[in-house]
Amino acid sequence: MRGFAGRRWWLLRALAVALAGAACLIIAACGSPSTPQLNLPGGIYSSATYGFHVTYPRNWQPNSYNATPPADGSTAPIPFNLIITRTGDAHSAASLISTCTITILNMKNKDIAKSAASLATNKTLQPATIGGVQGYKSSPLVQDIPNSQISVTHVDYYVIHGSYEYQISTDSVKGDNADADLASMVASFAFGG
Repeated sequence: MRGFAGRRWWLLRALAVALAGAACLIIAACGSPSTPQLNLPGGIYSSATYGFHVTYPRNWQPNSYNATPPADGSTAPIPFNLIITRTGDAHSAASLISTCTITILNMKNKDIAKSAASLATNKTLQPATIGGVQGYKSSPLVQDIPNSQISVTHVDYYVIHGSYEYQISTDSVKGDNADADLASMVASFAFGG
């Protein structure tokens, strides 16, 4: 089985980042009588280095993270991560954790290559076309956030292209009405920077 613990780790990581961002925004909002709502235009995030682009809707914000190369000169197993987070016209802090995450895994790493090779035999995944290439999709996983009334639906998509495995994860907060936006981002993902 492909690292259920790994997918769970990514979900928890994405939720922790988003919740930390939400806490910062809530604290910042406490000091001002009215916080203006962001009205972000949406756009296209493109990476020539990793050879992909994705279109994100209005009021979503992309944030990218490059890994620091290992000191021993080897290649980083996960060299890049892009998190596109919902912001703007949403009025609840919970809406800030709806995300689309694109994680790049380096197939030159033997553990990544071994894990990627197991995708085809993983019975929990369904075939899916991603960026015009045959890939895989997990079934939606609904998880309740402890000590809250919030639940998040998590879906993973996997595709191998060139020297990389691309993992696209969506996390949709119940009641945030983010499903259509998340689906549009996954559908817009394409190869070519």
